[in-house]
Order: sequence, then structure tokens, then C-alpha cells
Amino acid sequence: MAAELAGQVAIVTGGGRGIGRAVARALAAAGTAVMVSARTEDQLTETVGLIERTGGVARAHPADVTDGAAVDELVKDTERRLGPVDLLVNNAGNIGAVGPLWEVDPEVWWRVMEVNVRGVMLCSRAVLPGMIARRCGRIINVASGSSLGPLPAMSGYATSKTAVVRLTEHLAADTQPTASASSRSCPAWCTPTWRPSCWNRRKGSGGHRNTAGRTRSGMCPRSRPGNSAVSWPRVRPMASAAAWSRSRTI
Repeated sequence: MAAELAGQVAIVTGGGRGIGRAVARALAAAGTAVMVSARTEDQLTETVGLIERTGGVARAHPADVTDGAAVDELVKDTERRLGPVDLLVNNAGNIGAVGPLWEVDPEVWWRVMEVNVRGVMLCSRAVLPGMIARRCGRIINVASGSSLGPLPAMSGYATSKTAVVRLTEHLAADTQPTASASSRSCPAWCTPTWRPSCWNRRKGSGGHRNTAGRTRSGMCPRSRPGNSAVSWPRVRPMASAAAWSRSRTI
């Protein structure tokens, strides 16, 4: 599989840390030239340094995935510096509003939708014309297990990731006449680099009580330790051009 990825060009959003950094490093180790993007420039610089110290090729381009003009410039800069985009990993995400829907700030809740759904749409839209013209390309959208069922106190995040799954299915259907394809990954729980102060605000409750009176244990990453590197084995089969089914969850 490394041979299939060698010489390819990839964009990884949310590449400054966590899952995005792990995926970017693994792609680079397989011979892919990687453009990492995120809003925090110093984190991107660190990711590029880690890749280059092991002999990989990486560049950084800070961008907000909710800004259409910024996304278009990200793709153009990648093409100028590395070449046509063969692979897009839509990893940038936002947890945002944590708590019952009636208690969270609606603007914070909606920002989660903008990053997690609009960001995937804009980035995919920016790379697809080139992929379709070349009849070659892959898009991996990082979804979540929260798309498969309710996630207490995280309605915005779960709703956004459910939308990502459906958007991926539509992208796969729309690109069926071409050789480009899209897929989605639901990574295992990973140890986060963030920890919302309000995550465990109902201390002693063991979770958030729903309207039926049942207590649902909070699916908090603190209680499900892992490592961002576990996501690469899930993403790797989808990064390979030889491993495609049109739309699938791993």
C-alpha cells in the first residue's frame, strides 16, 4: 500500500494535532507529499517539522475551512507547491457546545455545524473539479460513532457528524460516473488535546439525564483513553486507490 501512496499529493485539514497530525505523518511516511492545514500556524509548523525530520515532504497552509475563499486558496497553493490533489482528508472538526440543547449557546452550537459540515462541503467542492477532470481522486471524511446513535450532551456534534455521513454518500453517488470517490471513517476514541471545562460539569451525575428520566453515561474521551495513531489503520485502506468501495464506514 505504501507504494500506491508514493508520489501522491494529499491535503489534511485539522492537521496541526491529534488525528490530523497522525494521518499526515503516516501518509508522508508512505511517500505522499502532504499539505497540512489548520487555523493555528505554530501547530502546523510543528507537524511539518515532525514529517521533515523523518524524510517526508510536507507544507503548511493556515486556513479556516468555513471560509470559501480561504479554502480555494488552500487548494491553489497546494497545486502550486506540491502538484494536483490526489487525496483530501476532511479531518478539521469542532466539538463546541457541550450540554443539553436548551442550555447551550445556539451560536456555539451552529458553529459546530459550520466547521464540521460546511467545512467538508467547501473543501470537497474545491478539489472535486480537478479530480473529476483527471478521473482520479479520493476524499476521506472523518465522521464519528456519534453518527450511529445519540451522544448525550453533544447534540451539535452528533448532528453534524450524521450530516457528514449522508454528505459522503451523496458525494459518492454524484461522482459515480467518474473515477473519483469518497469515503468516511469513524475513528476510535482518541485522547484529546482539548478538554472542555463544561464536559463534566454535572459532577457526580455519571452523565446527563434525559427527558425519560434515564441516566446516560457520558461518552467522554477521558474515560475511553486511546491514541491518535489508532485512526491511521482505519484511514489507510481508504487512502489506497486499490481499496475502494464507493462509500463505506470503517
